[in-house]
Amino acid sequence: MKLIRVSLPVEASKRYSTFRRFLKTINGSWIQTYMYCPYQLYLERVKKVEVPTTKSMREGTAAHLVIEEEHKKMVERELSIEDALSLAPFEKESYAYREIKYITQFDNFQLISKVDEIVIEPEQVVIIDDKKSTKAYDGQIFQVYAYAYAFKHMFDVDRDIRVQIRSHVNGKILYDHEFGREEERAIEKTLDDVLRLLKNEFVPRVEYRSSKCDKCRFRDYCEVYLKHVGKW
Repeated sequence: MKLIRVSLPVEASKRYSTFRRFLKTINGSWIQTYMYCPYQLYLERVKKVEVPTTKSMREGTAAHLVIEEEHKKMVERELSIEDALSLAPFEKESYAYREIKYITQFDNFQLISKVDEIVIEPEQVVIIDDKKSTKAYDGQIFQVYAYAYAFKHMFDVDRDIRVQIRSHVNGKILYDHEFGREEERAIEKTLDDVLRLLKNEFVPRVEYRSSKCDKCRFRDYCEVYLKHVGKW
């Protein structure tokens, strides 16, 4: 089965990125932050605390750009996602997109997804998130669940969806799982919790953990950390 590298037509890219100002917004990448430490998301997105990016974050961004440029060199044609979903079963070919952004509107919020790679195969869709790590963590897994959930509902997908987490250090697949009803229910619950946090309907309660708190870039603004070190 042939894999064809494709890109989105400009008009499709614009259509997928339609933003509704009256809807509360959740960025799919915030799911990882919430799963890692909900108070960190609270400080950043509710209290609006601004801190510099870390070296690791900058290195991750640079690695993504390198992969994106390599993909662009191999692009053979432009194709909308709807057309790829329709053509793949008949042409028996797979279509690979890189750095795809889409905004999915639900009843009371919109979910922004920026996916590292999407492969539309004849019998399934594979949604891939590249990470600078050697194992898949819960937050990373739920982040790619959010991308799959948004993709399924935006494009009304009636075939299997798989989610993968891949190391952009060595290309190894760290997590490979079917996105089924159980996973869908799990991400729906998490999205509901994140939405309530962003609306400031509750303040998350967390405890000090040295493995997280000591290296957190928000630690100088976090009462949990400051109380632990005696500066609160």
